[in-house]
Amino acid sequence: MCNSSLQVEYAAKFKEIKGLNIIKKMKLLGVAMPKVKLADGTDAPDELFRFLLVSYGSQMGKGYHFDSDSDAAAKLLSYDSLCEAMDVVSNHLDGPNYPAILPLLCRYGNAKQIKILTDSWKTWYGQKGRKAQAVLIDALVLSDTRQAVVWLEKNASLENYAKLRGITVDEVYDRNLFDFGFDESGKRIFDLGVTMIEVTLTPALGLELYDTAKKKTVRSIPKREVDPDIQKKAADDLADMKQNLKKAAKIKSDHLYAAYLDAAEFDAEEWKKTYLTNPFLRQIARLLVWNQAGCYFTLIGDNPVNSDEQPFMLGEEPIRVAHPMEMKQEEIKAWQQYFSSNDLKQLFLQVWEPAYQEADFREDRYEGCRINPLYLKSKQKLGIECEWYEAEYYESHFLRIEGFDVDAQSAPYVEGDKTEYLEITSLCPKTWNRRASSVIAYLDRITVWNRVRKDDITVMDMMPGFTLAQITEFISEAQEANANNVLAALLEYKNNNFSDFDPMDEFTLEW
Repeated sequence: MCNSSLQVEYAAKFKEIKGLNIIKKMKLLGVAMPKVKLADGTDAPDELFRFLLVSYGSQMGKGYHFDSDSDAAAKLLSYDSLCEAMDVVSNHLDGPNYPAILPLLCRYGNAKQIKILTDSWKTWYGQKGRKAQAVLIDALVLSDTRQAVVWLEKNASLENYAKLRGITVDEVYDRNLFDFGFDESGKRIFDLGVTMIEVTLTPALGLELYDTAKKKTVRSIPKREVDPDIQKKAADDLADMKQNLKKAAKIKSDHLYAAYLDAAEFDAEEWKKTYLTNPFLRQIARLLVWNQAGCYFTLIGDNPVNSDEQPFMLGEEPIRVAHPMEMKQEEIKAWQQYFSSNDLKQLFLQVWEPAYQEADFREDRYEGCRINPLYLKSKQKLGIECEWYEAEYYESHFLRIEGFDVDAQSAPYVEGDKTEYLEITSLCPKTWNRRASSVIAYLDRITVWNRVRKDDITVMDMMPGFTLAQITEFISEAQEANANNVLAALLEYKNNNFSDFDPMDEFTLEW
């Protein structure tokens, strides 16, 4: 279609939706519209960009939907040219016209533009707080970028995003978040003409680039002798991968941690479809132990194996993330040895987390332990809610732990330390389950130094959760505090359990 035909067509469309009135409402009357290129590199008629601007701008504050006419028009344009035009109209996302074109930016903006939006939502709308964030949340459902999905997943919900596309939230994760374009072997190929760059997903969820022409690893997409447009597209895609790979891994890790705590079951066929066909999720699955019918396995490539790296035959029974409280001690140790010898760091402690017997737990386990409330902040994943501070005119003290009856009080200052510590004087699980065990394991970790110094021999219950390097630190602490009972127990534990292990630094105390 020639440019003159496009001019006539989109001038008519602009008039049909009363575009001039919308331009006035958007406060863009008199603002010079930038020149935009068609996909073939020729100039697009001004009416085409103006139509795009008003078709989505007219939806502001009314709930958003995809406009098929506008999307068809956008496909006629050079995408880079369209993004540049949106930058110009919005004064590079930093001017008075910025809020007016928010819907257009959210629909067609590239990953860099969406990142600017999500990084600066508190200021771009000229107001603070929830109202500005709500405006952005409503508009971001239009974006197909991974950046938008990552931000919505963290700050809002993907329900409306999925509903607008007629798919499920799980499908949003699979299509928009966990699909990085890797082939079945875990590689993504960028064909630059003069060479090909193979991008490989490493076991540590990093990226390794290999230049097939130079036959060596490289750090970035090369520019020399490469078509600029091809190079830019590859570089942008690689930047998206680098920026969002770890974020996607964190989101998936959080989902699996919730499944770990709740003993959630996965249908075996769905599990295979999810973790055996997606190379990114395969690497995630490799960092955990899975339980099917009381037998334990992980993945090497797309092959299920046991702790001896022997083939494991998947059955039809449901699959769960394994928990150490349901495993035998020799199984736990075998899996610890597996991850250590293969230099793999798990998504969370899992097989390194202590497992307890209900009969061995005392309600006064933490009595006398001074706990910094900061250690209990941001632990909602464990079911812990804590607010513990005093100000000149206000104080707030509460500690709630899902599945527990808990009492806590202020702990005394020591040697002029003005931190408002708390002491858990009583803790009683309502039900003995995975979550209860994991909460106790975490509380043990943040009170371990107190309990070593107190010469509390019950601290030995949690030692399976620590590495040789950490056990050695506890021995030094016990020596300094003259905690002779714990010292003797630690030395015996070290001799019995680490004769065939090398010191490991992967798991340190996470405050």
